[in-house]
Amino acid sequence: MAGDPLRGMGLVAVVVTHLTAAVLVASSVPLRATKLPALVEDHFGWASEPLLLAGGIGLAIFFCLSGYLISRPFVRAYLGADPLPSLGAFGANRLLRIVPAFWFAVTLYLVLFHRTGESVTGVAEVYLFVQNYQPEPGPLATSVGHAWSIDVELAFYLFLPAAAFLLTRFTPLRSSLKGRLTIVLGVAALGAVSSFAMLRAAPTSATTIHTIPFTLCYFLPGVMLAALEPVAVPFLHGKRAARVLAAGALGFGLLAFVAVGDSGDIVAHGDAMSGLRRTAEGAASVFGPSLLLAAPLILQWGGRSCPRALDNAPLRWLGERSYSLYLLHMLPIYLFRDDLTGLVERGVWQMLAVAIVIEFALLLPLAALSYRFVEKPFLSLKRARRSLSLRPEPAS
Repeated sequence: MAGDPLRGMGLVAVVVTHLTAAVLVASSVPLRATKLPALVEDHFGWASEPLLLAGGIGLAIFFCLSGYLISRPFVRAYLGADPLPSLGAFGANRLLRIVPAFWFAVTLYLVLFHRTGESVTGVAEVYLFVQNYQPEPGPLATSVGHAWSIDVELAFYLFLPAAAFLLTRFTPLRSSLKGRLTIVLGVAALGAVSSFAMLRAAPTSATTIHTIPFTLCYFLPGVMLAALEPVAVPFLHGKRAARVLAAGALGFGLLAFVAVGDSGDIVAHGDAMSGLRRTAEGAASVFGPSLLLAAPLILQWGGRSCPRALDNAPLRWLGERSYSLYLLHMLPIYLFRDDLTGLVERGVWQMLAVAIVIEFALLLPLAALSYRFVEKPFLSLKRARRSLSLRPEPAS
């Protein structure tokens, strides 16, 4: 599966978007989040937005992948009327995956930039993953502002078992596979649309937009893909239809990618959306990534291999280390962003090229060390899944 390569591509998109913002700041351009697409077009030229502002859809790909991969065992257990996965193993594995690398990265930001001037409460909020729920973020929370997505990930890890339990609790034991599939798809679709409607209506200033009710729409399309997989494999395996469907998903996903470049990141800039066109572009930013994920999945369901342009060694390497890369990618930017002002006379494109070279020259080895000495040792402690039935006993 092309999960790691897609993560690698999403990571690169996020980094380039943040470097673009750093170049604009160094060029004395007053940034306004809701006007970022227009500013990029004014300074980098026409049609530059999809290339330079793809970070929003890159982050959405992360969420959609999590929705697919994390929900997969729960969805399969529910569809098969089997015991749900062990909550103990699930919780331990998720904490081992998220916490050590996050604490290591936050400690680096704290030591390098916030040795003084930060309160104990402000530090604790970040380490305990609750900075999204504070009306006024402290200096450390501001420096690791991109980590809001990690808080949302953890919230999804809590939401998923609870949702699986409720579905199991209220679904008749003798329900057919078709009936259970209809329930999962219907609930996921309703949840995604409701979450998107809340996000669409929320102002940028609302602290709630970085909480799970407003971002659940990014995860649930992945859950729907996980639900479709068991029935899609026997239907598509060995058939030409797999290629046709994959090509269609890729085409519409790329159209969404281009559309998002014109509107920016709806999670951060919800109040910039106005009118039918903006709503459509916002929907593309939320649901478009699921099509980009669906394209290689459909090929796999049809028994075909993923194209080498996507599934290759460099993208796999980036994808495997994407978590450390994402956590640490702002650190080099803080170190060299002031020096970019000396390149203003060369123009924004040359400034961006220099910034990209310096960024990855510093970021890649740093993230590789984090992956080797922090992530991998803790991931090796992950527990094998054990089944634990959350289904209530039938009345005697």
